[in-house]
This record gives sequence, structure tokens and C-alpha cells, in this order.
Amino acid sequence: AAAALDSPAFTEALRTRQEDGVTFAAARQQGLTALHALSLPARCAPETAGALVAHTVEVILQERAATARSERGVS
Repeated sequence: AAAALDSPAFTEALRTRQEDGVTFAAARQQGLTALHALSLPARCAPETAGALVAHTVEVILQERAATARSERGVS
């Protein structure tokens, strides 16, 4: 895999990349597979990603509980 990073095809894919990311068509033309790795944090730092998701869910549940109490007139 490291050798692929030194290849002319990889260099060309980087050269033709757009500001917002890789040009997927250019990567395909160079024989490269480009992926939208949207879940990459969960793959490279699963404990941190899990903690962040857990925290977010906890905040959402707390907000919903507060809204439900407010709607019932309970403080």
C-alpha cells in the first residue's frame, strides 16, 4: 500500500483534486479507488467516536426530557 502512495497515478490524483476533496473521475482514470470515508473516525478511533456518539445521544435525551417536562408544566 505504501508503494501506491509513491506512484505517478497517486501524484496525478492529488494534482487534480478539487478544493473540497478528490476528483473521483480523475482517480478512476488513474486506476485508483477513492472512497468517501465518512465513518473513518469510527474505524481509526473507535473508542473516541463511541464516546462522542454516546455523549450526543445523552444530550438529545436530556433535551427531550426537558421539553417533555416543560410541556407538562413540570420544572
